[in-house]
Amino acid sequence: MVRLKVTHLIALFALLSVATCVSYRKILLSQVQVLTLSNGAYTTARRGNPIPQIKCIGGSAYNRFTPKSVQCYNRGSDGVDVQWECKADMPKKYRFGQISVSCEGFDHPGDPYVLHGSCGLEYNLEYNDDYKSSDSSDSVLFYIVLILFALFIVYIFIRGPVRDAPDGGFNGHGGPGYPGGGGPPPPGFHPPPSAPPPYTSADPNTKRYQSSSGTAGAYEPGFWTGAGLGALGGYMFGSSSNQRRRYQADYDTYNDPGPSTSGAYHRSSSSSNSTHTSTGFGGTSRR
Repeated sequence: MVRLKVTHLIALFALLSVATCVSYRKILLSQVQVLTLSNGAYTTARRGNPIPQIKCIGGSAYNRFTPKSVQCYNRGSDGVDVQWECKADMPKKYRFGQISVSCEGFDHPGDPYVLHGSCGLEYNLEYNDDYKSSDSSDSVLFYIVLILFALFIVYIFIRGPVRDAPDGGFNGHGGPGYPGGGGPPPPGFHPPPSAPPPYTSADPNTKRYQSSSGTAGAYEPGFWTGAGLGALGGYMFGSSSNQRRRYQADYDTYNDPGPSTSGAYHRSSSSSNSTHTSTGFGGTSRR
């Protein structure tokens, strides 16, 4: 009976070993010729945790775009490890920077054998020079507008509002209450029916007359401050909206697979003119 139990345990252990070997295949990395990696997919893992097959880790355009798929080709060894050439379609404004293919060693990080399906691409995403200079110009223009607006606000607070002139009619050489002239009218003078009535300091129309003529250039801080803030807000909103539209256009172009019966990705002729195949070169890292 004891021998039978031992035999059963040995058989069970053998079956588990076979199942483990089937589920965790080890391969010699130097014999891998091509890797096809997909956005949103994860690697297999045995000793550690799965990682994304395509992962941006830095660059001037960090995380602004992720390729739908990447193919990496084994270009030989540098005497230490495998060297790779990776290609992907992306908008012309982006390109690969530094890249590295990360694979999980089967038994330990330095193992020449790796776990099948454990390789993923880590890359830097950079702007192409032409688009980088354009984006830099937009940023410089924004900061110039912001500085000018700040100086304008400081100026209006230092200058302060212009005060109204004192109440009373505009006096020339004549008497009070007359809008200029050589003195009061002679006795018995009657103004024509079309002439306006004489203005006095008690007449509220005097203030209206003075505010419309004598202080026409008076500064209204509330109006101009509000106008300036509105202009700056409109500029900032327009700039951010343009960036969102550019980013959304890139996203829509590459994340909508479009009509396809074979699973291949098809782009329209209008979008194909704004894309290119970016190539990056790098080595291998093991984890």
